[in-house]
Amino acid sequence: IGQYERLPGIVDNSGVYWREDIGAESYFCKGKRGAALWAKFIWDDVPAVRGLPVFSKDKLLEIGVSFFN
Repeated sequence: IGQYERLPGIVDNSGVYWREDIGAESYFCKGKRGAALWAKFIWDDVPAVRGLPVFSKDKLLEIGVSFFN
């Protein structure tokens, strides 16, 4: 959670922005080696800069696999 100020020509008004993540991970190991599967869903309300949503990841689903030794 944060706060931003109005900047003429860049951000139309002042307000509060926020971001929330929810996710899950699952680890699989065999000896010293293994893998992790993960997924994360992101909600946010980041202000638009010059009318464009620059850094927003709203409604983004990230899915990944990690391997380790």
